[in-house]
Amino acid sequence: MKRAICLFLAFLSLSLLAGCHEKPSADIRTPNGIYTGTLPCQNCTGLETAATFNSDGRVVKSMLYEGTDKPFSTETGQWKMDDQGKVTAVFPSGTHYFRAGPETVEILDGNGKPYPAGSGQYTLQKLRPRDSVFFAGNWFLDGYNGEGYRQIMKIRGETVNDVIVDIDFSGARKGCRFRSKGHISNGQIEIPLNNAEAGMGGTLIIRPSRENDTLSLFTLNPDDRNELMYFCGGGGSLAGDYKKAHRNVKDKGSSR
Repeated sequence: MKRAICLFLAFLSLSLLAGCHEKPSADIRTPNGIYTGTLPCQNCTGLETAATFNSDGRVVKSMLYEGTDKPFSTETGQWKMDDQGKVTAVFPSGTHYFRAGPETVEILDGNGKPYPAGSGQYTLQKLRPRDSVFFAGNWFLDGYNGEGYRQIMKIRGETVNDVIVDIDFSGARKGCRFRSKGHISNGQIEIPLNNAEAGMGGTLIIRPSRENDTLSLFTLNPDDRNELMYFCGGGGSLAGDYKKAHRNVKDKGSSR
């Protein structure tokens, strides 16, 4: 009987030790939300990157090569985190490794190790959620100075992640008109153009620029950009940078 009790106590001690050993470090963070940043790029001025980690294990990555004609790319994968805090994200194009901090994720190299000091900035910063409230409002196509042709995009929220995008014009006989529902995914508005005009194959993207109060409108695939001219007269296009319309912009236009 004493032997059995001793064996039981020994087993219990080992179990407690194992439990303590397997407990994750308090410094380990689980990525959640949208992280963005501009990474070093050998053949461009910068690699604008966004990664969205969802609690269901899905991750969405988007990349834009600044200063080049390379297309904007978005792909979806699956992520998981080991007990050491290393995040493995598997995409169709390959596997990437991350380590999450309180408000950042660090991008690791192909072996899951940190990049050497001095090799560049490989950290993405966490963004506050970009929901319909973030995008809602009036946005003027860049270049409007208060007179002449004016192209304005109005965005209205329907749900947290669904919006109505309405583009109209004034100051000319011909211009752009567009209206469709959009869905917010990975911090940007996505609208299949087939929703607005049957037979179109492109996807309209509206995403925040690095400049404050600016939204960039373009197509996911650059080869589809001519579809944005379909909704315009006089050779115009929906594409471009749209600036947030503040009260002083309206006053400027009315004072001239």
